[in-house]
Amino acid sequence: MLKAMTDEELVDLKNPYMWKLSLYDKALCERFIDAIIKCGRTDGEFSHAIVFPFQAFLSDRFDESIMKGDRSRFDELMKLKKRFNAYKGHLLDGDAYLIRDRGIFWATPEYLELCFLVRSKSDDARIKELAVSYMENLMKTYPIDSLHANPRYVYLKNMVFENVEYLVGKLPF
Repeated sequence: MLKAMTDEELVDLKNPYMWKLSLYDKALCERFIDAIIKCGRTDGEFSHAIVFPFQAFLSDRFDESIMKGDRSRFDELMKLKKRFNAYKGHLLDGDAYLIRDRGIFWATPEYLELCFLVRSKSDDARIKELAVSYMENLMKTYPIDSLHANPRYVYLKNMVFENVEYLVGKLPF
């Protein structure tokens, strides 16, 4: 049904299929992203009705590719995520704010790559190299003193440590 829609219909607020996306189709995903970007809307109504469900759909596909160790699909999804960078609305939560139950689409590419490598156990040397640089960047971006100064400290602390524990608990060293 979605394939038969025009790009304008895909991003129409009345599109009844947005929350029912289930089958992955790369060409359709590219059309969705391009239509979202071309539309130029970043308001809350559009974001909630169109952008968020599509990002959640991609997040589920990321989870599937990571769980299955499907490098080809994972790389495809990373390209789609990069294509989405032209969208002017909300794209990244930042890894300290990442809520894994919400979905990992909003994570940085480095975090996604680490998740893939750790799950697939395919390259211990690469995991170690990426984990070290990832943690250095995470600590620079979210220094502990700024976390303590933030009124959302408890929330942030839990997010940082939950994400770090998730990775560290699976690291091969």
